[in-house]
Amino acid sequence: MAEHLRTAGRRATIAKDRILKLAVATAAALAGTAVLAGPATADPTLELTVNSKQHLNADGSAQVAGTYTCTGVGRVNSARFAFLSQDNVQGDSPGASGLVTCDGTPHPYTIDIAAPVTFPYQFGPAIVNTTWDLYSADGSTEVSLTDVPVTLQ
Repeated sequence: MAEHLRTAGRRATIAKDRILKLAVATAAALAGTAVLAGPATADPTLELTVNSKQHLNADGSAQVAGTYTCTGVGRVNSARFAFLSQDNVQGDSPGASGLVTCDGTPHPYTIDIAAPVTFPYQFGPAIVNTTWDLYSADGSTEVSLTDVPVTLQ
């Protein structure tokens, strides 16, 4: 109600002041957002290796091991899967997820694969397939290695 008691000129001045304050607040908010977001970077890159010799556990399960090297944004979320086959015996990992370090240096990894229900794995040749997905604010990357020959020992 107090607004109606002011003169038209005074109301115009108040309106201009509000618009100016809104414009300044909006500019400040946008500038703050740009600072928080930081510069845009590329999607993380990923390289995988699988060791030629893999570990066979006494219970017939196996471990797939190797190294990963990624570049990008420090620590990123990941999903990691592995599949191991030997003759007619096949098994896969339940999958693993969590943060991995992307600093451009190689890091070791191990993925456990349960013993298949029908027959346990045996010493000798096998085939590994593994897929990794990396997720960051800058994008995602998927890398797969397929039909990599290994020896279970």
